[in-house]
Amino acid sequence: MVDALFPNPIFGAGFPRASQILKFLAAQDNTEIHFLALWEKRSIRKKRLVSLLPSNVQATCNVNQDNLEKILISKLEAADTLWVSRFPIYKRIMDIREKYPESFSHIKIIYDSECIETLRVQRQSAISGSPIPDSEFQQLLKNEMALALQADHVIAVSQSEREVFLTHGCASVLVVGYQVNVTKVLKPAAGRIGLLFVGRLKDDGSPNVDSINWFAEQCFPELKRDGIVFHLVGAIAKSLSKKLQGVGFKVSGQIDDLQPVFDSARLFVAPTRFAAGIPIKLLDAAAAGLPIIATRLLCSQLGWGEDTDMLVADSEKEFIKKIKMVISNEAAWKSLQQNAHARVQQEYLDFAFQESMGLMFDVLSGGDEEI
Repeated sequence: MVDALFPNPIFGAGFPRASQILKFLAAQDNTEIHFLALWEKRSIRKKRLVSLLPSNVQATCNVNQDNLEKILISKLEAADTLWVSRFPIYKRIMDIREKYPESFSHIKIIYDSECIETLRVQRQSAISGSPIPDSEFQQLLKNEMALALQADHVIAVSQSEREVFLTHGCASVLVVGYQVNVTKVLKPAAGRIGLLFVGRLKDDGSPNVDSINWFAEQCFPELKRDGIVFHLVGAIAKSLSKKLQGVGFKVSGQIDDLQPVFDSARLFVAPTRFAAGIPIKLLDAAAAGLPIIATRLLCSQLGWGEDTDMLVADSEKEFIKKIKMVISNEAAWKSLQQNAHARVQQEYLDFAFQESMGLMFDVLSGGDEEI
């Protein structure tokens, strides 16, 4: 398995889902896994790493773009399946495959897309004021799909993205979503205060960093005047933490047990302006009993009802108006809480994840049949 980081659920950015997939595969009989992480720094502590991984998962630290080729080729000798997550990593490995085809001749390749990268780039360029021309977008998407066709099986995170892969000729595409941990008792609005965001905020230019910077500049000054506090939880760059601490944000960094954090907040805010895949952070918030306000992009990714399952806003005026409304309207708050909680129970309970991953493992261990 090759991914950007060792799959610690508190990282956000798709790693909670990656952790679930790794644990499922490691729990299957007669399975041994070697894990390569491309972004992990040399400073990672070995004990911490071991605590994150099942006992039958080995790991190679300090993998980077310079030594990936050599390490990967050596590990493939004893492997029968190569599971690759995220398009930039997959693209690099397909380049290696082209250079050393004999090393891949016995390998079944699983491409876990995590998201369709071209869709994310298209949305990012649009909000930056320099939209990608349609002809260029189509070519980028065609190139991404052409690489996906080289995998034996493709994993998508949503049905809508599965349809994109199928439309471009990928014959074997399975949806593997996310398995939520749903709280059984919903805590009422009384005693809750402030706004909450949980996610990785370490990478400049990422959807999370862009969204929080935009919200801090465009929306939060007026909300702060009403005494509203915004709590940020997750790995955060020092420069961003310093910038936000001085303007009314509470910055906590990574927290292992998030349920008390969800229970203390009044509203989860996700002002994401560009993204693809599925917004795991919204699923976790809804499962924990916390109502949500997010952009229409995230709402459409989930296929939920606007202003019924979650509040939806794109402009600063919409965010400010709806946040103030739901903070002061307990009936509206309770309706949003119950509706979102019901949706995750309907769509993201254990059986759906287990069923799709079970099918995937049957394919891996049983032959070349399409999914």
